[in-house]
Amino acid sequence: MQNMGDFSVLPHGETKKALSFPHFPACFQAVIWRNWGLVTFERLARVLGTTADNIKAAGEMLGLQCGDFDYQLWARRGYLTIIRKNWHLLNYEQLCELLDWTPERLAFVLREDDFFWHKMGHLKPEVGPVHYRELTGEELIATREIAETTSQILSEIPRKSEKPFEFLQQFGRRTSGKTVQANGLRMIYSYATLYGDPLFDDTIDLLPEDLLAEYAKNGINAVWIQAILYTLVPWLGEKPAVGHEKRIASLKRLVAKAKRHGIRIYLYLNEPRGVPPGMFEEHPKWGGAISSDGNQAFCTENPEMLAALSAGVQSLCEQVREIGGFFAITQSENLTHCLSRPTESLVKQCPLCRNEKNPVKGIVRILTAINNGIKAAKSGAGLIGTKLSPQGHVRQVKRDAPRFHRSLDVCVGHNSSSAGRHGGRHGRGGRRWTRSS
Repeated sequence: MQNMGDFSVLPHGETKKALSFPHFPACFQAVIWRNWGLVTFERLARVLGTTADNIKAAGEMLGLQCGDFDYQLWARRGYLTIIRKNWHLLNYEQLCELLDWTPERLAFVLREDDFFWHKMGHLKPEVGPVHYRELTGEELIATREIAETTSQILSEIPRKSEKPFEFLQQFGRRTSGKTVQANGLRMIYSYATLYGDPLFDDTIDLLPEDLLAEYAKNGINAVWIQAILYTLVPWLGEKPAVGHEKRIASLKRLVAKAKRHGIRIYLYLNEPRGVPPGMFEEHPKWGGAISSDGNQAFCTENPEMLAALSAGVQSLCEQVREIGGFFAITQSENLTHCLSRPTESLVKQCPLCRNEKNPVKGIVRILTAINNGIKAAKSGAGLIGTKLSPQGHVRQVKRDAPRFHRSLDVCVGHNSSSAGRHGGRHGRGGRRWTRSS
């Protein structure tokens, strides 16, 4: 079993009962229904404590049809969908069994995969274990009614003409016409790329050759992917993250592959990324305020932490010599430094920066540390330093950044709606970027 581990690392949030599913005679039927075509019968059988044959028969009794399902593709690319579908159905133990993950892996995804814990409501609903069992006579009658309704609906709707994720096979079909010449940096994010930990599974083709060729023809010369520094290099301490060598190897292959098309790979860094307090064991003084979601910020007043951040970037640049650069956002939805969540007044918790009101100093310290790491590695990597902010802070950063570090060149992002939160969107409008120096 893959789910042996420390379940205490998983977040729980507010205590709240899970939604009920009274339209199914038995709860295990809801599990089968929601995971049909996504998870193998064998895996569902292990979760529900029965056999694969019983799972198949139970699904067919509900009117579900067997098909040519690509379970492996869903496990690699559709795991967030699987988590969503089972959030109110399965407890953490059964959810880890369903995914074939350790609790540590699930905790990482909830924390780091595009704010997924936030999107799930900051809470894991209370739900007991679900097990397969024989249906009663009344439940069998209700199940037959579901099957009749399912069959009727399936007969009335058109057959799917496109399979899930089929868009991944369609790249390269629009290569006619003139090639667009890039004028400066033209960077894009690829929807073929996973977000949270894209370099972890080296069997996934993050940037298909046909897609890169299509990008190049349209004048795209850079692609960014998310990266979390401590998963690539052990800058938080001596102990490296599990799989860090595999991630570095995946990054090297991706950089070389993109280079053949004249495209550079930029890593999106949201550093120093707030982490659970336990990850500060080796360097407790690096930690600052603790946010409402339980993660701890980094204190930018600590020069030792900034030096370690520089050394981590240097190590990464030295290992991946042809990395295109870094797209660094220092203040956004993710917790980073003590002043990155002004609405929570986190800075008051930190003894070193509790009297600091201007986030610009800390932001420039972070960008300077990253920039110093690039220079120390003698790397040709670029740095796009950004801060998401209400529009009023843009003038402040443009005015103050050169004063704190004359050679630093940063961009400042802000919401076009003047009432925006840091990193948020309110009303109409979007994000804009302004060069500061």
